[in-house]
Amino acid sequence: MNVQLGNWEVLTKIFPKKRLHKEVVACLDAYTGPLSIACSGGPDSLILLLLSRLYWPQNRCFLLYYNHKLRPQANTEEAYLKALADVLNLSFVAGHREVFIPSTEADLREARYHFFEKNLKLHNSRYLLLGQHEDDCVETVLMRLFRGSSLEGIVAPRAVHPLKYYTKLRPLLTLTKAELQAACEQCGIRYFVDHTNFEDMYIRNRLRKYILPQLETIFEGTNWRKGFRRTCANLLEQCKFLTHCENNYLKDFDPAKKVLDRNSFSKKSIWELNLKLRKWVRVHSDVDLSFERLEAIIDALNHFESKTINLNKTHSLVLQKNTIGIQKIEQQKLTTFSLKWKKGIVFFPQNTQLSMHYSPASAELYEKIVSGFYKDTEVVALDGDLAKAFYVRNWKDGDRYRPIGFANEKKVKQLFSERKINLKLRKQLPIITDAAGKILWIPGLPPADYAKVNPSTKLFVFLIYKKK
Repeated sequence: MNVQLGNWEVLTKIFPKKRLHKEVVACLDAYTGPLSIACSGGPDSLILLLLSRLYWPQNRCFLLYYNHKLRPQANTEEAYLKALADVLNLSFVAGHREVFIPSTEADLREARYHFFEKNLKLHNSRYLLLGQHEDDCVETVLMRLFRGSSLEGIVAPRAVHPLKYYTKLRPLLTLTKAELQAACEQCGIRYFVDHTNFEDMYIRNRLRKYILPQLETIFEGTNWRKGFRRTCANLLEQCKFLTHCENNYLKDFDPAKKVLDRNSFSKKSIWELNLKLRKWVRVHSDVDLSFERLEAIIDALNHFESKTINLNKTHSLVLQKNTIGIQKIEQQKLTTFSLKWKKGIVFFPQNTQLSMHYSPASAELYEKIVSGFYKDTEVVALDGDLAKAFYVRNWKDGDRYRPIGFANEKKVKQLFSERKINLKLRKQLPIITDAAGKILWIPGLPPADYAKVNPSTKLFVFLIYKKK
């Protein structure tokens, strides 16, 4: 693929180092380790990538691209960025979304950052560079103001944002989207435009499309962006000062206690509740409370409710009459099993059973099968000439097969998600395989393509999974 970089070295004249965020520049100037750069192919992340090569060429660099597979153009972007990485002599790592179900902005962000964090640890990289610019900052602050947020939430996104295992760096927060796009045009750098950014599906898009242009009109002739940046900087300094005061304020609060006195939280300010609950929850569950989750807890406290609130998949907060505690969510243990199924009925502890029935082939029966008369949650018909031996076992992580009608193999976990089969049920369903271990059928999913019936099939094998 032809990579178009034009006169990209000119970027140092368009954006000298002093134009980048000074805190980020100071971090990178003092750092000799590997850099991980999140790049999507848009003008902002491409400028970020190229500037990092111009100003910090001595650092090994990993180009990280996450393909949500929501747009046909995404595969082209991935191929182009891989070619770009080859030209710049960078390491290229791509991640792909594997569960294709309706997703919120938060779901997509979580998947993306899970991929980033995994690679940061793998490559021992301390810094993740993100291409967010000044417009992104304005949009984020407005979104959080209208949704409701703490001071800590309003000052995001931060230029330097330390986390537990790595630090996010955003050197472009001092530059506008228009400047970045104009620089690409001026230098002849090919970039991609994500057309979903112009759709009204997400709140951020609507702010970008309708509110920001209005702000430009309302504040025409003024440097409102500079004032906005100053406000955010002042709030950040106040946030840092309050954080500095926390240890002194919390000297009589013991976050190591597993159970707290609920009455000690009555008639406290939201700020104090926020401070104590966040610290206590973090100690016992390694969870950072979101503003929405914190509001739910405070609301339950104020209404004297006894309630259990899930913090994440592993921990929940339990509000009782006089106490507040954190408990682990019991994970259902999977009893492994594997057996050869010769004949008869297999009974399962969940009050279900699996049975087998053979039937000579007929045109009428074949028509019923291919027309979808039988629901694959309960009954499946296989080619008896191919499926001669049956084995039954439980689901294993990593299982995959090619379902009927699919061109390639798919992960069973992905098929479960698409069919909305929850984790508890997944662990209970039997996996039926042939003698070689190839999956033939899983109740609730399509049968294997290689064992499907066809007009020349002489013997049909019906597998039936149902309640006793």
